[in-house]
Amino acid sequence: MNKHSKQAEKLKSRFESVLDAFPIGKQWHYSERLYRTTGNSTKYIPYIKKYWLRKINSFQALLATFGDSKKEKTLGRKYVKNLSKFKSARLQKRVPVYNKMPEFKYYQELIWFLNRAKDYNIKKTFSPTLLKEFNIKLQKVDFRKYFNNKALIKIDPVQTVNTLFFLKNLGIDCYVAEALKLIRKLFDSPKTEEEYQNKLYSFTHILISDSRYYQQFVNKSKYGWIYKFLENEIYNILKLKNNDIIAEVGVCYKLGKIENSSLVKIKERIFDELEKQNGVLLRDQKEKSLERVEHRNVLAILLLSDFRTLYTGPDLNL
Repeated sequence: MNKHSKQAEKLKSRFESVLDAFPIGKQWHYSERLYRTTGNSTKYIPYIKKYWLRKINSFQALLATFGDSKKEKTLGRKYVKNLSKFKSARLQKRVPVYNKMPEFKYYQELIWFLNRAKDYNIKKTFSPTLLKEFNIKLQKVDFRKYFNNKALIKIDPVQTVNTLFFLKNLGIDCYVAEALKLIRKLFDSPKTEEEYQNKLYSFTHILISDSRYYQQFVNKSKYGWIYKFLENEIYNILKLKNNDIIAEVGVCYKLGKIENSSLVKIKERIFDELEKQNGVLLRDQKEKSLERVEHRNVLAILLLSDFRTLYTGPDLNL
């Protein structure tokens, strides 16, 4: 086991020793990614199943609301209001944009749920024809106005790209080519570091979403334009202080089965950061909460571990 794999195992052990104390959403987020890159069903499926069972009532509300535009907007506003509770300036900027289209926030939640219902092979908890029924219903919704909304893409590229590909996974892929063309145009010449990082996040989430969130490797030739950009920008990427996006870029190299000097540089950067920060990637020196930095650290685990196989699902038998 090389030094990177050893560091990944140490980081895994540290997080898993306290995982039970994390909020259920963080338990799910961590466990789904670790299951799909290790296949360890005994360790990780219980957390995924627990999250799903806890959220059933919320999912039922999403399903029951569909088709009533007034209720869709009302429920969407509740999700937007939840965004308002976060202190992050980045998240706060999304609030006024979503306030103009609260129904899209509702659609995002619904489509996320249906996507996971498909991935987890959910047939007993809900109607066995659920996905077929909603595929027909969703095809009647004009999502183009959202995927063509420049303000939305620029301020929240991650969720926009995720929703685009979740729809594709549900069999509705008529928006992908046009949306990707717009994304490339919008982020062609970022003027600020925030725009530059949003460009990186939009590109990495195109790859992650196309992998169906770590269930399959991506076609590096299909996304040659993204990998070419990352290669050309590797030195600028490594200058960033944001270890979350740096690790995510590295994981995307692995999803494309690309092993080159750029990936090595990223691994070394994240390894060195972990060594400096007592084995955990922190936002700053004042950060003491592991749950608050779960996202960047699970990315570090995926980056530094030596996964060669990706696992679908899991099938929750629900």
